[in-house]
Amino acid sequence: MTTPWPPPTTLAGRHATLVPLAREHAPALAEAVKDGELWRFWYTSVPAPEEMAAEIERRLGLHARGSMTPFTVLDAAGTPVHGAIATAFGCPFEGEIDVASVVEIASAYRTLGITHLTLGDTTGMATPPLVFERCAALRKAVPDIELSLHFHNTRGVGLANVYAGLQAGVTTFESSVAGLGGCPFAPGATGNICTEDLVYLLHECGIETGIDLKKLRKVALHVEKVIGRKLPGQVMKAGPRLQTSALDSVATAVG
Repeated sequence: MTTPWPPPTTLAGRHATLVPLAREHAPALAEAVKDGELWRFWYTSVPAPEEMAAEIERRLGLHARGSMTPFTVLDAAGTPVHGAIATAFGCPFEGEIDVASVVEIASAYRTLGITHLTLGDTTGMATPPLVFERCAALRKAVPDIELSLHFHNTRGVGLANVYAGLQAGVTTFESSVAGLGGCPFAPGATGNICTEDLVYLLHECGIETGIDLKKLRKVALHVEKVIGRKLPGQVMKAGPRLQTSALDSVATAVG
């Protein structure tokens, strides 16, 4: 990982809408589109097993390798499409994912005219070397595609993966407040990386996000109360690095 440090110092926030692009929904897409919205289509990063492909087509009305119809409708409506590659770093059923497969699908996306692509790690199998490898490969193969990264903290290296992404030049990351989320399709899956932990990391690296971490932490603590159970966020519990406390606010050993 030899990309010069530091990376760009400003990360811009944006919003996306996740839409199941079934064939039967295509006629309604043009009417539902609003200017400036991003519609995202998740696209598998490996050829699915035959029975899984059949299930995908049954549920979504799509072939396993995608359908042109939704893209055509969205393009005609003047709506940018945000593509994504799920299981880009490993699959709990297929095993290792070849970087060539990721590049192949990214190239197909680019042929469709898509210029923003997310690499998804919903299964929590990404590691820093894999992140850097895939990002570097895509920078070379499709240099005009803007990359973003979606990590879960299933194996405790979510923020390390973010750091690797930063070193590879990525400046857009997906997260959830207090680490909410998960994946019902992956054994042992946990929530997304925590937004407040991500923001803390970025700020400590000298990267401005425009987000008020103090207010964000309050939101995370409120969400935990609403959910009614402990959530995995760390900064929401400990606060930022230089937050000080009174000496009598913690237990002390006696005798």
